[in-house]
Amino acid sequence: MRNLLFSILLLIFSINEVNAQCSSDTIPDSLATLTQYQVGSEGDAYYSHFLVNGGASFSYGNASAKALYELEAYAISAATANCTSSCLTSVSAYYKTDSDKCEGTFLSDWKTSFNFILTPKHSPFSVTLIMLRPSDESLYPNYTSMGLPPFLCATVSGNCGSTKPLYQYYSSTYEDYYADIEQMNNTNATYSVAMMGLPLCYLWVPLTTTTTTTTTTTTTSPINETTTTIPVNGTTTTVPLNGTTTTSPTNETTTTAPVNGTTTTVPTNGTTTTLPSNGTTTTTPSSGNVTTTTVPSTGTNTTTSSSSGNSTSTSSPGDGGSGEPPGNSDDDGDNKGWWHTWRWPIIVAACLSGASIVLSIIACLTCCFIGSAAVAAKPYSPPPIYTSPSPPELPPNPVEAQSMQPYTVGLPPTSGPY
Repeated sequence: MRNLLFSILLLIFSINEVNAQCSSDTIPDSLATLTQYQVGSEGDAYYSHFLVNGGASFSYGNASAKALYELEAYAISAATANCTSSCLTSVSAYYKTDSDKCEGTFLSDWKTSFNFILTPKHSPFSVTLIMLRPSDESLYPNYTSMGLPPFLCATVSGNCGSTKPLYQYYSSTYEDYYADIEQMNNTNATYSVAMMGLPLCYLWVPLTTTTTTTTTTTTTSPINETTTTIPVNGTTTTVPLNGTTTTSPTNETTTTAPVNGTTTTVPTNGTTTTLPSNGTTTTTPSSGNVTTTTVPSTGTNTTTSSSSGNSTSTSSPGDGGSGEPPGNSDDDGDNKGWWHTWRWPIIVAACLSGASIVLSIIACLTCCFIGSAAVAAKPYSPPPIYTSPSPPELPPNPVEAQSMQPYTVGLPPTSGPY
């Protein structure tokens, strides 16, 4: 009992080990190319196909095999450490002829090219080729191995990274089998999947790596920029957005004026004047000192030179030439000075006046409310007497009437006359 239990555990461990190896996604390194061969032509009695790993040749009488194409999936030639034989099955070519009407010979040359020759004893006769696994040999007892080296493929999809199924196709019209990963485009015969639609095995499709290279080109295009270059020790300056650049020669300064401004450059030992919008500058050259004044908008700046070598600048404000800069005239000081001096007292007085008006209105409304209120009568107090002057809440004063003597109708008098 103990030995049986140990054997069962060992078997389970072996199965798990095999499954772990087969479930690996690693594709084997050495993949083998599979080539599809065709013998004869459509309608021939020996029209057939076979699949082989590497190169091979097949001949029957005057007919020989020719390579058609290579499959897009691959097999392997031998098991590896990562993909053992327990994960694989072998597939090789088999043939069947009419009884014993032919002889077959297999020749090998340098282990790279394989030659199989069928010599008919009588003509004509038919031959059929098929690709089989070792487990399929009992189902096709009339077929004989061609002796070509088999190729290996996975028994289950996913074993060792295999993904492409290899199917066996059959045409009853030509009695022809061929193995491929997809059906051939043959318009003269209808092929269907043999072996109950199950694949022979699974092949490998190598992984392809696609490299995408993206090239980005950046082009800088300035907008409305103007560059002026003057030779001989000049400097190039770029001014953005409607600005104008002037480069002066040695010992001069470059000045940039804003929109609609005018730039003036003073010769050696001079100073550059920058004017705002719509300003105009007139500069007279001088070998002496120059004094520069910045004139505001719509003003005029005039610089003149004297014989003594000194320059004088006069600035005109925007009011037509009063000789004083804006904001410094006496009239403007009188107009603005009183407000800056008395603004806080005026604000405080206005606030107090507003508060007094609000309080007066509240007091007036309170007095009116109190004066119009009437004294209400207390509940449960006796009503006023009739002698009080016109009590509004009492009914009219009652009037005295003659007393009435009761009498009875229809009955004899009980006493005395009426």
